[in-house]
Amino acid sequence: MPKMTEEKEKIREEFGSGHSPSMDIPDLIDVSVLYVEDDDKIREGLQRFLARRFKTVLTAMNGVEGLSVFTAKKPDIVITDVKMPLMDGIEMIKNIKQQSPDTPVVITSALTDVSYLIEAIELKVDAYVKKPIDKDDLFKSINKILTMLKHQQTQGTLSKNNEILGQISASMTDAIIMADDAGKVCFWNKGAERLFGYTDKEAAGMDIHDLVAPLTRRAEANKGFNAGIGAVIGKTVEMTAMRKDRELFPVELSVSTLKYDGRWFALGTVRDTTARKQEERFLRDRYDRTKRMLLGAVKAAGLALTGIDPFTADHQQRVARLCEAIAAEMAESDDIIFKMKIAAMLHDIGKMRIPAEILIKPAALTGIERALVKMHATAGYELLRKIDFTFPLADIVLQHHERYNGSGYPLGLHGNNILVGARILNVADVVEAMSSGRPYRPSLGLDMALEEISDKKGILYDPDVVEACLNVFEKDFKL
Repeated sequence: MPKMTEEKEKIREEFGSGHSPSMDIPDLIDVSVLYVEDDDKIREGLQRFLARRFKTVLTAMNGVEGLSVFTAKKPDIVITDVKMPLMDGIEMIKNIKQQSPDTPVVITSALTDVSYLIEAIELKVDAYVKKPIDKDDLFKSINKILTMLKHQQTQGTLSKNNEILGQISASMTDAIIMADDAGKVCFWNKGAERLFGYTDKEAAGMDIHDLVAPLTRRAEANKGFNAGIGAVIGKTVEMTAMRKDRELFPVELSVSTLKYDGRWFALGTVRDTTARKQEERFLRDRYDRTKRMLLGAVKAAGLALTGIDPFTADHQQRVARLCEAIAAEMAESDDIIFKMKIAAMLHDIGKMRIPAEILIKPAALTGIERALVKMHATAGYELLRKIDFTFPLADIVLQHHERYNGSGYPLGLHGNNILVGARILNVADVVEAMSSGRPYRPSLGLDMALEEISDKKGILYDPDVVEACLNVFEKDFKL
């Protein structure tokens, strides 16, 4: 068998049974090809494939080496991976295009990021072959480029862009839409067809907003696709879109822009978020149910104190309301505010281990009795520390009598060594305790309580928490 015939048979075998035997397989083509790929196995396999088709095949293992080979050898065609060490394929192509703007470039990559689509278009890449590489597709892409060069054929800018976009976006499930500076659709991928229901032929030349945006959201959509200056350019926003059958559905829109041959184009990625929104609602409902269950259990634990010390049980409820208000004034998140409420509703739970006759004693306590009462912080910590809360509840309870200057108990912590939750609880605890009556004394009044925290701000009490507490009462908060 003649050598060339054997070679053609090898090529047919390499293409597999799906390759047509009647396909015209050229003799060794007098073209030099540079192939850049960092994966040794892929590079060596494809090098053998190319060497059986082209007269000269050069290789490089990264962008730096590829650029060096190109500068020295000036190959006719460059085939390159994108993600490589030292210098990636995009950067290498930029440098090659500076030296030789007309050199054809074929990208082989598994990347499908929209920013990558834009760079491929702006660099005027000639073809894209998705990894894992189909050798048949690669060979056809190179042949097409060679045919265009041989016959000196040129494509319109938009047509060429659409071909590259089509190659790259074929494997993407999201809708990829390109609109010109007048807002007219000039590219509409298969993902857009599936998502919106219009074929690419139906969409071509239509106003992008007439196709996808309901009238109620038209102003927002117009801002999104104003090429180069839109309010959402470079951002990802959530909005409502509309299908061909007029069904509304939630989407996530990302818009980028590119300038090509003096014209602006907007490139948008649209992702259907219906399933994600349903999952978010399910998780939110489950979280709310869990919060209600936790709150019910905490209230039940607080009620256990009622039979021992009704003053303490009521005190915890009022402190919880004040803690919520202070945390909100300090711009804490809803999650933190809820956790502060839980901590406040349990902060004196350790008093269950203090003899009831001491807690409700209608006279001043002795030194030993005061020492026993002080043990409630540690007792509360011991009761709570083995429960797997999602925040340091037991430590907040342990520290709620610590003082900003280190004079508190039981650990003598000071300043920022005290948990923020404990510092908030400390101020709220003092204000409520002084404002309410006790078995051994009448109420001292709210004014005296606020004067106490104000005078000792930065000494016994966190200054930021004190300021927040004072602001809360200025806004007519009621205990």
